[in-house]
Amino acid sequence: MIEAGAVRGVPRDLARALVTQVLTGSAAWLRADRREVATLREKVCAPGGADIRRIAALDRHGVRAAVVSALGDAPPGLSPR
Repeated sequence: MIEAGAVRGVPRDLARALVTQVLTGSAAWLRADRREVATLREKVCAPGGADIRRIAALDRHGVRAAVVSALGDAPPGLSPR
């Protein structure tokens, strides 16, 4: 996200500050609201809006699959039952 800002002309220190706030706010929301992430996403992403188009672009580029693959298998004791 910082790199995306930087290549669009946002100074890196500002891009870092903005990304830090986005991630901090997102983490706080996830901690406070126990609903499914998809439900939370629907609250902030307008159908056909910029945010949902960005998520679709991540999916087209395989980002979700890459993250799941990079994290590998769950450690013992954390596997779904």
